[in-house]
Order: sequence, then structure tokens, then C-alpha cells
Amino acid sequence: MPRRPYDGNRIAVPEDFVSPHFCYKTAGPHLNPEDINTVVQAAKLDERRPVGPYIDFITCSSQPEPVRAALSRLKESLHEFIQGESEEDIVLLGSECAVPHVDVACAGAALLSVVLHTGPYPYTLYTFHSARDPEAGSALTRVDYPLAAGETFIFDPTTPHCTAPDRMDSGQLLLLLQAKLADDTVKDRRRILQRFAPLDCEFDVDYSAYS
Repeated sequence: MPRRPYDGNRIAVPEDFVSPHFCYKTAGPHLNPEDINTVVQAAKLDERRPVGPYIDFITCSSQPEPVRAALSRLKESLHEFIQGESEEDIVLLGSECAVPHVDVACAGAALLSVVLHTGPYPYTLYTFHSARDPEAGSALTRVDYPLAAGETFIFDPTTPHCTAPDRMDSGQLLLLLQAKLADDTVKDRRRILQRFAPLDCEFDVDYSAYS
């Protein structure tokens, strides 16, 4: 069987699932709106929140007990939603924007992220890959994924990517409640697609044709 042209995916996906860089939106968990608001407001006022083109963990460890309890409940809700798909801790990430990068430390994993907050304007996740074109030489492919509060998406973080708000504003802060999913083999990827199905997309998750 001839090899498929490189489409940006580290591990093959079904031919009828168009998703360069293995990034797609899926149904997310039910999270308590009051807990989300408590954590968001605390993160926005936290002096240690990431400023500029950086991404950092937000622990809320120095916040009052009601904030820590709200974050704990959000993490527990996501943990119940993924039903043992991850053995690692669920984390809260914050960023005003992020320069193009690759998360080498996350190799072998996909990230399931719930967007808790963006600010007055939505964010966009930009992903990239380059491939050889017989006629044009090396060609760069970029895919834009709009992100809005309340959405849940899955992404392969070893793909070059960056994030930025659609417009800069002092209230912009991308907050993600995030869990790691094993994504090191074709079997792992098939399980992710079956367990967390893409929204508005129907296809047969059959990898028998892939070598």
C-alpha cells in the first residue's frame, strides 16, 4: 500500500477525518459556572499570572480557600469526564499569547483542554507543518482554530503552534483546564477518537488499512 503524503499528523488519522496536526473540538464536561467564575477572577488578579508571550501553570496555591476549593472541584469534574484516560494531574494553564513553539515534554500525549476564559475577544490556535512539494519545494501549511470560552478541544502539542487573541485588550487571558491523554500509538489515537468524538463529524475509526 503506498504511503500517504505527510499531512502534518504524527500518527495517521482516518482518511475521511480532515484534521491536520490532530486538532479538533469535542463535547466537554459539565463544569460549575460559579466555580469557573471564581477561578477566572482569581487568575486575572493574580500577580504571578503570565504576562506577555508566555504560558505558565496557575496553581492558586496562594489564593483563599474558596478559590482553591473551586479549582479542585473543576479538576475533579474533568477527571470524572475523562474516566481514567490520564494518570497525570490535571492542570490550569494561563497565557496572554504564545510564540510558536513545540511542547517536547508532552511527546507521546495529546492534550484535552477546556477553555475557561478568553477575555473580550476570542483566541486563535495556529498550527503549522512543512512538507516537500515535488514542484514547489518545501511548502508550509498553517491551520487556524478559533477558541472560545466553553469549548473543549484535543490537540497534539508536538505540532508547532502558537496562540493569540483576535485583538489585544487588557482583559485578554486564555485559561485552559487541561489533561494529558496517551497518544503514542495508532491504538491510542483510535481510542481518543472513539472516546472523544469530533463535533459535527462522522467517520469510521478503522485503522486496519494503515501500516
